[in-house]
Amino acid sequence: MEVQSPTMKTGKLILSLLLSLQLTFVLKAQPCVNPMQTLSYDTLFSGSGNAFSVLSFPKFDASLGTLLDIKVEANITLLYSFELENRELITINNYRVRVTREDEIGSTALLGSLTSSQTRTYGPYPLTAWDGVVGSGTDYTARGPLFVLNHYNYSNTLYNTADFLGTGNVEFDYMTTTYSSVLGSVNYTFNATAVDSVSFRITYTYCPSMFLKADLLSFQAVKKSEEQALLNWSAGNEESGRRYEIQASTDGRTYQTLGSVFSHPDGLQRADYQYNCSLAPYRNSRVVLFRLRQVEKDGTVKYSNLQAVTLHSTAVKDMRLYPNPASQFVQISTGAPVAGNWQLELYSVQGQRFRTQTFYQTRSIVLNGLDQLPRGLYMIRLTQLDTRETRQKTLLLR
Repeated sequence: MEVQSPTMKTGKLILSLLLSLQLTFVLKAQPCVNPMQTLSYDTLFSGSGNAFSVLSFPKFDASLGTLLDIKVEANITLLYSFELENRELITINNYRVRVTREDEIGSTALLGSLTSSQTRTYGPYPLTAWDGVVGSGTDYTARGPLFVLNHYNYSNTLYNTADFLGTGNVEFDYMTTTYSSVLGSVNYTFNATAVDSVSFRITYTYCPSMFLKADLLSFQAVKKSEEQALLNWSAGNEESGRRYEIQASTDGRTYQTLGSVFSHPDGLQRADYQYNCSLAPYRNSRVVLFRLRQVEKDGTVKYSNLQAVTLHSTAVKDMRLYPNPASQFVQISTGAPVAGNWQLELYSVQGQRFRTQTFYQTRSIVLNGLDQLPRGLYMIRLTQLDTRETRQKTLLLR
């Protein structure tokens, strides 16, 4: 039996760790031949702190390279001004104003909404007893504009690249909500205004030459039915001994080989190919990406560009209420892909109808005056006047 010294054991352990670290690095490293590049699109919009905006940007052109990730950023500035007057018959020494800003980004290309919530509290403000004169005296204070947010930046990096690939645009619904509460007393007069600006940016990080380009004249993938996709490609300068591996991915990062086709050049060294692919394994996915892995006789590997096949339409999104719970107003995203005509009905859970309003050519609705209603649970029902489609959500007033 061979007896190993502690030195030998330590040396083998170090070697094993080094090999493990090297293997981990190889597995995680991106095989990008040239430095990674970025492509950004941005827009700037401003308003009164409560708005619904639809932002549209081009999808990533797969011919530029291999998309690695997508960074979504919002840089927010919010200024807030308010007037506060004590209506108590005694001095209140600790009035405070709490301002909350909420941002929500939704898109069919996102796995879930991206949200941010920031709160700032101002005060305390000592205000003397109500003097009977509106807007002046030591029972009154006016403040602002105050920075609630000053170039506040929040970002998210996404890896579901398949949803951002192809032709056309990717759309984002950006909803902003600003609201406040007064602490210290219940008898007061309060008026506030907000002004905000949002710089929104989407950045594609990609590898321009991760793989050698396949010798193809064309490559196309189309959806034939709910169960099948058809892949077509043509090759010039075709050679015997080539193998085309058909690969598919649902995330743009991990690919699975579905089958192989061997080359059969004609007398002009051209060839056309077809491959039928079952979509059954991907019925729970929104998009499937296809590519060809071209293997030469000497083992050299080349790759085609990507082709995206959309399995499920995600144009219609859920109706959303923001904020919910609400106190003075609620902003409603209809979830429709385009502007339309809507009838809004507001019911109590007991079935009593409190509001009926009609809104034209819009995707978002602001319902004001909720502070005039009793606190409790309500139902908002929207009816699309052209199609008579209905959707509804519960709303809590507090």
